Amino acid sequence: MDNSISWTEKFYKGHWLIDLGYRDYIAARFLLNNHLIIQGLTLASTSVEKYLKALIVFNLKEKQKYFYHLDRFELLKNLLSKVNNDITVEFAPVFFRNITKCI
Repeated sequence: MDNSISWTEKFYKGHWLIDLGYRDYIAARFLLNNHLIIQGLTLASTSVEKYLKALIVFNLKEKQKYFYHLDRFELLKNLLSKVNNDITVEFAPVFFRNITKCI
């Protein structure tokens, strides 16, 4: 069984994750602007999660399990490091600590 991931598969899955992440982002902004804080933060955390997963998918060399949520942030961070694209080191640690509490 071939464990490689094709360019087309990367494109479709990555595009799908970015599209969903963007929709969650827009919905989160709407909710936060209308003082629905818990709902807005929940969608904001799923938006960040989907963008991170898209980075993983676009840089995968072979199929991997990446369907972790931010409550298992260390697993996502390990995958980002594995694909040499761990952008989370540039973010404020407080950001991820707070956003993972929203789940």
